[in-house]
Amino acid sequence: MPDLPEQAAELQLPEVPKLSAKQQLEFEKEALGLYISGHPLSEFNWVLEDLEVQRTVDLADAPDGQPLLLAGMISTIKRITSRKGDPMAFVNLEDLTGNCEVVVFPEVCRRYNKALDPRVPLLVKGRVNNNGEEAKVLAEEIMPLDNIDCQLWLRFNDGDAEALKQLEGILTRHPGNTPVYLFNPDNKKISQLENGLRVNLNTELKTALTRLLTIDNIKIRFNLPGKAPVLPPGICTKQMRRLRLPR
Repeated sequence: MPDLPEQAAELQLPEVPKLSAKQQLEFEKEALGLYISGHPLSEFNWVLEDLEVQRTVDLADAPDGQPLLLAGMISTIKRITSRKGDPMAFVNLEDLTGNCEVVVFPEVCRRYNKALDPRVPLLVKGRVNNNGEEAKVLAEEIMPLDNIDCQLWLRFNDGDAEALKQLEGILTRHPGNTPVYLFNPDNKKISQLENGLRVNLNTELKTALTRLLTIDNIKIRFNLPGKAPVLPPGICTKQMRRLRLPR
């Protein structure tokens, strides 16, 4: 085998920053038409379970007119103009179990047009249309999953300094946008950690908190139509206090 030229032998490729999980999934979908290393919805599993989101694979058995929440990624979108000249859309929404058609009528399309982004995991509130050959969803509201207004509530006795320190360590390892509130069942007081930690509601965080507190002491509260209010009944923000962490 002939020797390589000296310049070629010394050739070094430039260091390229490692892709984030989100970027990698976007490149896979763009290049291959499918996700290989995971799915964008996977990081929202905890939230979707608590919201009791319907799976697309189960739509065929859903009664016509049933209200539901659906989550997924837009795989295709067809925009048309109605007979009255108003914009509307037919969206193919893909989740972890399959896909379905979501019909976005003009009024909904006007309100949520910016949310119809194929790069963003979406939450769709609507109703089942199961009169035809294939079940569809008639959209009423559409929002990015990242924008869901929710809070993480933990039932926790903050008098245990060691446990409080463990809790802070767990929450710190999962930074995000969701505020955390601690409810002490002994004195009925609500607290936030002094540094106002906000977290990413991922499966790893749920597992770690369950080990420390058990699942019965962990609750996500959503500020969504038809869902429980963000604050539990009888609780107001005036009762809030900041917890000084042990050093």
